[in-house]
Amino acid sequence: MLKTITDDSFLKKLFNRKYKTNIVVRGCDLERLPFAKKVEYAIYRISGFHFDKARLTIQYWDDINRITSIFKKYNICDYKIQRDYNGKSTPGLIDIYFEKGDFNNDFFRDILTKHYGYELAKNDMLSVCLFYAIETETEIILFHLYDDRGFREYSYVF
Repeated sequence: MLKTITDDSFLKKLFNRKYKTNIVVRGCDLERLPFAKKVEYAIYRISGFHFDKARLTIQYWDDINRITSIFKKYNICDYKIQRDYNGKSTPGLIDIYFEKGDFNNDFFRDILTKHYGYELAKNDMLSVCLFYAIETETEIILFHLYDDRGFREYSYVF
């Protein structure tokens, strides 16, 4: 089976730790950092990887127009709404794919700031959860940026 960031079942198994070999799991506890440094550290950690392909999956419990307005601000056109949020407990899903060199740190900083700020009840924030998958020649790395307390990193080494 070819493992890739476009394979939802593979990513789900990786995230749920169903793979017993070739996997590294790392947790980052950000609770002791001030808010701005939480955002910058997450960006620093993620942007340190040179990727061939990347995928940002956004789970959202918010108005889709608020999210797509951020996409327009940063000229993000290549996204797919996998599932709309219906106002209940099941979140909506959006996938954005990036090719080598396409990743926009300013866009990611904006959406991550709005995500982390939601738990702190800051203004103009979004109720989202972010999953960022990176595919390189030697591994697939999945980041689960769950809230302002930290994130987990899952690496599947080929």
